[in-house]
Amino acid sequence: MYNCENEIECPSDKYIKYFLWSDYFHDSKIETIHFCNSKGEKYHRPNQVVITIESCRDIDAEWDRLKGTYDEKKDYISKNRSKYLYNLYFDDCKYFNYEKSLFVNDYINGRFKNSSTLQKIMKNTNKYYYHFRIGTDDGFLDVVFSKFRIKKSIGRIYIKDIEVTDYNIAWLQKYNKGNLLMQDGQLDEIKLLELLNTGDGEERYFALYYFIMYTKEKIINYARDIMDLGWDNYECAKIMAIHAIGVQGDKSDEQLLIKEYFAVEGRLTKQNVCYCSTLLPKRHIMDAIEKIKYRENHDYEVII
Repeated sequence: MYNCENEIECPSDKYIKYFLWSDYFHDSKIETIHFCNSKGEKYHRPNQVVITIESCRDIDAEWDRLKGTYDEKKDYISKNRSKYLYNLYFDDCKYFNYEKSLFVNDYINGRFKNSSTLQKIMKNTNKYYYHFRIGTDDGFLDVVFSKFRIKKSIGRIYIKDIEVTDYNIAWLQKYNKGNLLMQDGQLDEIKLLELLNTGDGEERYFALYYFIMYTKEKIINYARDIMDLGWDNYECAKIMAIHAIGVQGDKSDEQLLIKEYFAVEGRLTKQNVCYCSTLLPKRHIMDAIEKIKYRENHDYEVII
């Protein structure tokens, strides 16, 4: 399932960059989700979400350092699980939503969204917030918050600030041995537009990403054409096209998106696609519809 891409500039907070933006917890297990008040237990109205995660990366690093047999390493990891637990504190939380199946609970990746829900919250509060979406292997989790903190269950966290690399642009630069680059090293937008017409799912995905994130090029018609392609071979391109329609589309695109919503649901019965695989695509579609509606009328009640 594709969680699409970050829709805002990378925040300056080094903990957000290191742990959330850079997907430190990829393939890690979400242990618990707790709602509380950051001022203490005597305050009954929750304003904080605390997500406890068992870090797959920490376990893998520990495994490589350990000596002994496979069973000895496994036994050590099992007895010292608390060492690999992190508590993620999302403070001043204004919105939380978790849609999932009942099977598994692994953290796949996280993306910062510029949703209409976020825009409405910031307009009503006159305060800056983040909308962070965690894609799990059985659904997704949304949280809108203003401050982020993180602690280990045992031990302290020592990190340095990191530079952020846009790996999508790096992919385009290296594509076909630099075939998309002009002599000055810049990406050739004419060739990228050709990819939108003729490329496979991955190629169209990255080309759409470039135009949406780095240019003001109107690529709405390319996005609409991609919606006619099948989900089996073009899922990633369709997810990015849905995002593009949300950013550049208008009221006339709402029926196209609604049709796609029911097409996703139809895959449950017609193609034996599991329920959890439909949750995130349907949320992307609703995001796009809400962006169009909110852009046309800021008093629109966002569907949450």
